[in-house]
Amino acid sequence: MPESWPVLINTLLLAWLVRTVIVLQLAFRDKRCELTQTQHELAISKASDNQKSISIVIPAFNEKRLIEATLLSCIQSDYANKEIIVVDDGSTDGTGVIARKLADKHPSQRIKVLRSRRNQGKTEALNLGLSQAKGDLIVTLDADTQLETEQTLSVLVRPILTNPEIAATTANFKIANPASTLSRYQAIEYAKMIQITKRAQSQTNTILILPGALSAFSKVELKAIGGFSKATLAEDADATMALLRQGYHICLNTSACGFTEVPTSIATFIKQRIRWRVGQWQCLWKHRGLARQSLAACFFYFDVVATNCLTAATPIFILLALWRLIEQGDWQSSAWASCGFIATDIFVTTTTTQLDKSFRTTSASYCGSLVFFAALNPVITWLSIIKLSSKIPITW
Repeated sequence: MPESWPVLINTLLLAWLVRTVIVLQLAFRDKRCELTQTQHELAISKASDNQKSISIVIPAFNEKRLIEATLLSCIQSDYANKEIIVVDDGSTDGTGVIARKLADKHPSQRIKVLRSRRNQGKTEALNLGLSQAKGDLIVTLDADTQLETEQTLSVLVRPILTNPEIAATTANFKIANPASTLSRYQAIEYAKMIQITKRAQSQTNTILILPGALSAFSKVELKAIGGFSKATLAEDADATMALLRQGYHICLNTSACGFTEVPTSIATFIKQRIRWRVGQWQCLWKHRGLARQSLAACFFYFDVVATNCLTAATPIFILLALWRLIEQGDWQSSAWASCGFIATDIFVTTTTTQLDKSFRTTSASYCGSLVFFAALNPVITWLSIIKLSSKIPITW
């Protein structure tokens, strides 16, 4: 292995470059299709007199600080035929009290507040809301996420209403609390993931995760897969992959946007990411049949697997690079590869600003985010592997 280090690192760099080119081409194709699709959807929507009913399901656990803003963003939505279901999952901070006060203040909005006596987890909360939902469409909305505009809900569900092949859609996400340094790093990460990877996946009908923070589902199709499964920690990814395996179409609608709160402390960030990563591993194993479903599904399935494996192997790569430097004085091969990976990421970030005109960052924030995620991602990956192996319970 040490002797073949230059070949290995250059092969990985070449593979990453090829992968990036493929994903970027698909992302730009999705962007080109977006305007045409939107005009077509608007024409069909205007020709239709009837709107399907929507049930907005909001699972909430100790969200006293944000639940009012989230509910008000739903109340102000221009989509008239809707109901709002808040599931207070055993909160101890008065979340349910605030929700009920708003329900009493806005009786015409059909706000229903359900309460679990004890905290049972997000999946149970979602399924409780789903069991009481009367709408034809189910919109999942995190209690710390607000709809960007009055039109967001209408825009989000439009693909489902206008295309019978589409069973679910997801939205664009912006950071609601960008003041902290950590939040700005996550804003860069979110923009690149949505505008590049998710666009590419949407173009090939291989979106692997519809974030529960703001996504819409046809209730018939969602119930056909059994609702949200408790088998994994990532109920949103689990439901998404289950829909894909049943042959349903899923799309990204970047015209719909939600503002979501992100962790502002390292400890909270790591806790959140470990839960996400463990759930991702569980879903990839549970739905490993996706790799055989189509060429595109195989590509993006193994893209996630390979990225996680490379992240886990990063400490080994660093040790090998140091060995080459100390024993043989070879710094060129490692420096060349590092510059190649960084240059590729800079290009991807620059491309993101073209796909999303509202996305802007500074050189300082970008460099900070690059170092931050390069250092922390391997730690999160290994901690998630340890958690997964030890079967230690993880709560939301």
